[in-house]
Amino acid sequence: MTTVGLLQSFMRWRFGVGWYLLAILGPIVLTIAAFQLNMLLGGPPPTPVWQAPPSQPPSLPFAALAIFTIAASVVLRWLYTTTGSALPAVLLLAATGTAHALFRFPPGDSRPFELYAGLLALVAIALVVSQRRHE
Repeated sequence: MTTVGLLQSFMRWRFGVGWYLLAILGPIVLTIAAFQLNMLLGGPPPTPVWQAPPSQPPSLPFAALAIFTIAASVVLRWLYTTTGSALPAVLLLAATGTAHALFRFPPGDSRPFELYAGLLALVAIALVVSQRRHE
């Protein structure tokens, strides 16, 4: 396959618009839900990046980082195998990075990330359970 053919295959629509919306809006919804849950548990509200002073990112606990990595891998794999294309998975990954770039964690507080990792883990578990039922 030539380079032009490869680039054309990236732009071919192989699935419905709903997958694009899920890939783009899903991480944003999860991020907002994690921050809302953090505030319900007594944490500070998120600071938009344009209002936040420059600061060092908080050190993330290894367990939350491991849960996030495994859950994100499950969700990305499910999205790739369900649609047959890497494009929704790439969009999901980009939207996740964008959502985390727009809101900073409070200095020294990793609880919003831990909540986000937990919510993503619940999504990954639901995907695995629903996939097992269809087999």
